[in-house]
Order: sequence, then C-alpha cells, then structure tokens
Amino acid sequence: ARGGGLGDSLTYRRPVTELLAAAIPHSLALALAAILGALALSIPLGILSAVKRGSYSDRLLAAAVFVQLSVPTLFLALVALMVAARTGWFPLGGAGSGAGSGLGDYLRHLFLPTLVLTARLTAIYLRQVRASMLDVLREDYVRAALAQGLPRMRIYFRHAFPNASHALITLVGMSFATVMSGALAVEVVMSWPGLGRLTAEAVLSRDMPLAVGGVVVATVALLAGNAMAEALLRVVDPRIQAGVR
Repeated sequence: ARGGGLGDSLTYRRPVTELLAAAIPHSLALALAAILGALALSIPLGILSAVKRGSYSDRLLAAAVFVQLSVPTLFLALVALMVAARTGWFPLGGAGSGAGSGLGDYLRHLFLPTLVLTARLTAIYLRQVRASMLDVLREDYVRAALAQGLPRMRIYFRHAFPNASHALITLVGMSFATVMSGALAVEVVMSWPGLGRLTAEAVLSRDMPLAVGGVVVATVALLAGNAMAEALLRVVDPRIQAGVR
C-alpha cells in the first residue's frame, strides 16, 4: 500500500498522507489564529478582572465567561453562519474561492471559524489568568512594589503576570492540540477543509485508513503542544531550566 505506511483512502482512492498533508495547514492556521486571538483578549481582561476583584467589571466578565462556556460551539457556529448569510459580510464556508484567490480571500474565509473558536478559548484562558493573577497579587513582592509607588501597569504586566503565566502556558499547549485536531463542529458546519472535518468524514464513511491517519496526527499534535508548552515555560521561568540541569 502507498500513503507512507498509512495506505490509501478507501473513499478518495488517494494516499492518506497526501490527504492529511492538504488538511493540516488549514487546521494549523485555524488553531494559531484562534489561540493568538484568545490570548490577545484574555490576558488584559483576566488581569483587569483580578485587579478589580469584586467590582462591576469583574462580575460582568465572570458572567460573560459563564455564558460563553455554557453555549455549545456548534450553536455559536450556526449563529455565525446565520449572521454572515444575512449581512453578506463574510463567506459562508470553505477556505477560498478557487483559482485566483489570494491571501486576503483566505483570511476572509478564516475569520468566522476563528471567531467562533476564539470566543470559547477566550473564556477558558480568561478564567485561568484571573485565578493565577489572584494568587500572585497576594505575594509579598507585589505588595512591596505597590507600596513603593511603582507604576501599576508595570507591576501587573512585567512582574506579576510572568509568574502567573505558567498555568496559562500549559493550558495553551493542551488547547493547541485540541483546536488543531478537535475543532470538529466548526470545521464541519463551516466547511473548513481541516483535519477535524476530514477525520469526521472518514469515520462516517468507514474509511479506516484515513480515520487512523487523523488519530495519528491528533496524537502528534498533542505531543507537539506539550513540548511547545514546556519550551515556553523554560523561557518564561529560567528556574525550570536550572532545575533540569
């Protein structure tokens, strides 16, 4: 059998590795865009929520997180498609318009799937950032820095957050694998030609070689996400590297 040891797809009559190689870049683009978008939102909002603990803004963010985590991703994807259909602002599915489409067209197709995944990831990350920051803000060095009159934003972002980011980095590594291989509802509903959709179609059509290939890639993504998280932790906290030595 061809396909680099995985054989040929029973449905497409093509090597499994060829099909996976075509789907992985789309899933990778979706995963990176969603994670970066979620980090850009969750870090400042999570720090704000921790610093303003018990305030109106903290309660509002907590309510938003609760609602977001309670709403199924499939429902969000359907709502996004409905809005796109009524407004015509964004494409309804796929990854491009075919021949002649460029990066701008690809990004327009990428926006809605990214938005749906970013919404859920932001809620997860924000909750983690808030919890970690609350622990760090109780530390003596933070209280001492505040007592000395140092700029608060500098204290929160330069001194407190790096020490509070360990759990977030681990969470990002785990979510990278999840988004990379498990954004099933979004990819299927929005016709995004990624790994999740390809694997789902393989399971439904009982295409075992392709389904096994999807599981193998998902496993590799999990290992890669954990390795990435460990590498980032060593960069953020040199004490981890020193401990290894």
